[in-house]
Order: sequence, then C-alpha cells, then structure tokens
Amino acid sequence: MALNITSSTSRNKRSKNGCLPCLSSKVKCAENHPTCQRCAHLRIECEWPRPRPSLREIRRGWGPLKSRESFTPRPILPLIEYPPETVASRDLMQPRLEKDGTTSTATKHAQHEPCEIPSGQEGHLEVDDQTSLNETSTVEQSLQFQPIRGRPQAMWRLHTAALIPPVSASHIPSSSSLIFEAPEHHALQHYQNVLSKSYGTKVSTWSTFTVILRYGRDHPTIMHFLLATSLAQLSQLSGSRDLWSSGKSHFQLGSQLLVSGMGNYEINHCTNMAAFWLVQFTYRTIWGKKAIESMKKLSHAVAKYVEKHSILELYSSPDILQEMNPQAPTTYSKPLPLRERSMLARFMIWICYSDLEAEFCNAGGYFSDLLFSNEDIAETIYHTSQNSLELFYGSEYPYNEVIDDVERSSVLELHFQAALVYYKINKAARNSSSLGQFEAIEGQFGEMKKRYSSIFRLAELNTPRSGRLVKTIDLILAHFHAVHIYNLRYLLPETRNLDTVEKLGVIVQDLLRITQRVIIPRSTTVSTRLQWPLFMAGIETNDKIYLEWIMQKLAGCEYAKILPAALDAQEGSEAKLSMDTIRNLCSQVC
Repeated sequence: MALNITSSTSRNKRSKNGCLPCLSSKVKCAENHPTCQRCAHLRIECEWPRPRPSLREIRRGWGPLKSRESFTPRPILPLIEYPPETVASRDLMQPRLEKDGTTSTATKHAQHEPCEIPSGQEGHLEVDDQTSLNETSTVEQSLQFQPIRGRPQAMWRLHTAALIPPVSASHIPSSSSLIFEAPEHHALQHYQNVLSKSYGTKVSTWSTFTVILRYGRDHPTIMHFLLATSLAQLSQLSGSRDLWSSGKSHFQLGSQLLVSGMGNYEINHCTNMAAFWLVQFTYRTIWGKKAIESMKKLSHAVAKYVEKHSILELYSSPDILQEMNPQAPTTYSKPLPLRERSMLARFMIWICYSDLEAEFCNAGGYFSDLLFSNEDIAETIYHTSQNSLELFYGSEYPYNEVIDDVERSSVLELHFQAALVYYKINKAARNSSSLGQFEAIEGQFGEMKKRYSSIFRLAELNTPRSGRLVKTIDLILAHFHAVHIYNLRYLLPETRNLDTVEKLGVIVQDLLRITQRVIIPRSTTVSTRLQWPLFMAGIETNDKIYLEWIMQKLAGCEYAKILPAALDAQEGSEAKLSMDTIRNLCSQVC
C-alpha cells in the first residue's frame, strides 16, 4: 500500500513548467510548444515564462563560467550616503525610547529629518548628451524642492482628522522593507483616497494608480517615489516642513535606487517607466524654476532611455515579433510578454500626455516628440495599452470593469487623437511655422468632430450627468476644446477673421459649460486633467464671475500664479497677449 501511495503522489505532482495563461487560470497545461492545446483551442496568445539566470550566474556573474563580473541584487533597504563628519555628528543609530519602555535603533530617515547630500549632487535626473543613459555618472540623484513660502491656498482642502487612521497592514509592502511611520501612512492614505481619484474616473481599486501601488510593494524604487509624490502634495496643502523634508528624502532614495537598478542584469522597463511618471508628477506638484529645468532634463532622459533600449521596436510591426537590439547587453533578447508590453505602453502614453502639457510651459517635449514622430508606432502603442488593466489583473478583473473599458474606448481614442493634434501645434509653434500649417491643423478638428459625432451629441444633451462614461466624455471634451482654443489663438493674430473670433467665443463657452458641469458645487477637489483647460478658459473669458470661479478652482496648482500674471500683462491693452508670450509666462512665473 505504501508503494501505491508513493507512486500515486508522484503521478499527481503539479508541474510548474506550463504557459502563463494556464498558470494564471490555475489549470493543467499540456506544455506543447510553441502553443499548448488549451491556448490553441481558446485562440489566445500562448506565452511562456522567460528563462531566469541560473544560481551559478547570479553568484559568479553574468557571462562565462570564469567571469567575476558582479551581479547587483535588487536593493531592498534605503540607500543613502552620508559624509563621515555628518554620520559622526548625527549619531544615526542612536537608541530610541519606545512607548513600552524598550529601546530600538532607527535612522534619522525614520524620524523625518532632511537628508544631507554632498555638494554637487543637488539637481535632478539628468542625461549627458555625450554618453549613454545607463552610465550612472550621467544621472543626477537628487531633487531640489522649492522652499515653502507660507501656506498656499489648497486645491484640495486638507482634512487632517481623516488622515490619522493608518492604512491596513495589507497596504504596506513586505519586500520593500521600508520604515513606515505616521507621514508614510498619511501619504499612502492621500495617494489612495485623493490623488488617484483626482486624475480620472476609473474606480481606484482597478485603476493604474493601484497597479503602481502593487509595483511599489515589490520594488522600493516605486514606493519611494510614490511616497515622495504624495508627501510633496501634502506639504503643499498643509505647509508642513516635516512632510516636505520627508518627501525630499524619499525622492533622493528613489533616485539612487533607480540609477543603481539600471546596471542590473535584467532591467524592468515597466517599473522604470512608472518611476519616470511619478518623478514627472512630483515636479508638477513642486512647480518652480528648478522643477521646470528638471522636467526638461527628465523628458530628455526618458527619450534617451527609450532609444537606448529600442523600446519602440516592440511596437513597430502589427505582430510585434521583431526582437529588440541584440547589441545592448541590458536589453531583452526577445519581445516582452503581452501583459508587460501592454502596461509598458500605458505608462508611456501617460508620460507622453504629461510631457505635451510640459512643453506648453517650455518644460519638456523631447519624449512626446520621439513618440509622436511616427504616428503608426504611436497608434500601435495606444491600442496595445487599451487592455492593459484587464491583462494585469487577470481573473481578478470584474466583468463590469471590462464593460466600462469597452464603453469608454472610443472616448479615450478621441483623447489620443486630440493629444496627437496637441503635439502638432507644439511642433508648429516650436518651428515658427507659417499660417498654412495651423490652418491644416484646424481642419483636423472638423474631421474629429465628424468621426466622433456621437460623443459630441451626447455631451450636448441636458440630461443628469451620472455614470463614469458621461463623466469621462466631459473630461475628454474639456481637453479637446482647450486644444482647439490653443490652435485658434495662433490663427487669430494672423487672420483677424470675424468667423475665427466667433468660433473661438463659442468654443470658450462650451468649455466653461463643461467644466462647470463636471466640477461638483462646493467641491474642493478639481481633477488634474481640468487644470490646463480651466487655464485656457481663464485667459479667454471676459466674464469676471467666471474668472473668479476659475481662479478659485485653480488655487494650489501651477496655473494659480500664471493666470493672474497673464491677466495683469494684458490689462490696459486692447489686443490679447500672443500665445508665445503666455507660454513664456508659464516658465517665468514661479
């Protein structure tokens, strides 16, 4: 009987060599290469786990057996270098008395002291044009936060009492090994309840922000940048210097981990792109002269990163089977799995959208120029990103969220097309193009209105605005009208056409009507996507009541100072400021 039990146990032993779809569905895989029987029957893409380096390669280094090239493991503890005199003076490992009477050692980082960095290291993620991106000497590893000048008017009213209860233990990353105290708990609470809900209409549980949070549980780089972004925004709202210095420390630590991770055997492009987007979001939060210069260099750095690792080649053909550049030792030797490729595309689209608005303020544009320079590849990247959330969550993703993604697909496609036109306007303005170039762009707005006529008809209905689809339509059309105003302002000084003036007035009224409908009365929360459209409406409207309302809703963001400066410069003059002058004010008024 014992022999029969042993043989039965060995026969029923579960194999771990199956394909990824079968493993995620927890079903038996026939392990037929290249496509197993189940995937062939379901007509889905059969993907197999990528080979991992052997234990010998990890210990002895990548390459030949006798190679002594060290393999850099993923750092899981905060890394920070203090000068010897700073360590001696700070007594970093001094015992601390706990509430229960016991003593424990904790670093000054846990006590939220500002991190000291050597002189010459203050700056931002920077790329030297003469060298490649993966050399750590070309990337600066710190952030310069602007000093807090009093307590700014909050874009979100800060309810301190709501932030006191810490999040549950399941939200704290286990493998990152970070020290979570009160500021970190408040930052996570703010990230989940305020920041993630202000960016879009997707349920936060199944949004891209939750994807980034899951990445942060396993990657300390992401968690440091996530905390830095939330702490920077909290410090702007509350005027707290402790939150400010804690956010600065997390940003410096995340920068160091990001740079050191680029020299690893295998680079995770998804986590790096998520980190780049969080850095970009942080710079927008701490808007100032140094942040503007940092955003320029960050946009350049991301463009160089994508070029070096041949990331766009993943999307250069319909079947996406072309291998990445084999000459680069840090790139993948074969295309990424669909799940990673789709999420990577989503992060690139997000970075591109933010970079377009940064170029409007003369603070970027390198990455968006690289991505949109080939419209076919850009469209392939966008369409690949559409199912990224469903592929990431797998069987956990609810059916109603799939329906929501399908319903909003055409609206989000309109947003992508408007972003493509946004890029063309930036490029035409950058090159000082002729009037004919802007007139050709103006014709594309009419084509988009015809192609997506059902969306515009739905927005004109005077029905109760409920449901995520309707809210998404309002947000996207607000951005669409703002881009249209942007192009008309370049046409207006040249044509002096009454039809153009009348068209501009109608579009401004449509934009004000949509924004007033989207923003809930007595609400102190304004979607991040509405900030630039509100600014464009503010520089065009002559209604003082609307203008006062716009100023109130923009309080706390970078446009809160730019709009009054533009109105003051325009006061007393019959002619409106040129769009180039307004864009220069965006980079000068800080």
